[in-house]
Amino acid sequence: MENDIHGEYQMVSRRLQQYTLLARAHAEPIEQDEARTLVEMLAEHYQLAYPVLVHFRHRSPGRISRTKDGKRLILLPSFPMPKVGGPFGKQVGYLRVGIVLHEFAHVLDLDTAKRHGTGFVHILDELLLLTEGLW
Repeated sequence: MENDIHGEYQMVSRRLQQYTLLARAHAEPIEQDEARTLVEMLAEHYQLAYPVLVHFRHRSPGRISRTKDGKRLILLPSFPMPKVGGPFGKQVGYLRVGIVLHEFAHVLDLDTAKRHGTGFVHILDELLLLTEGLW
């Protein structure tokens, strides 16, 4: 479908203003140390009052949770997406910029009742514009 981005929920990609940037972000592999640095930079930029931890799990689709002591935990795939050679559309389960930004948007939007709602989409748009020059 025209408004679908492989590796992103349709409900997000269809409402996003920065559609082209998100498509690029989901096509851009990232190493674990770069992903951790990106999350640390964003946490500092937003002056978060709680720590954000990043853990890597083999072929994880990406998750966010809150620990009992108030920290935010982002689970990301362990392996960067192959730059070439794999079939298009197989981004899910691979580490790429798009999933890092998507999960960090949840960190900022964690307290809202509706996941992937309008607030989440606006945050993701902002993150894409803020980080565009870094990847």
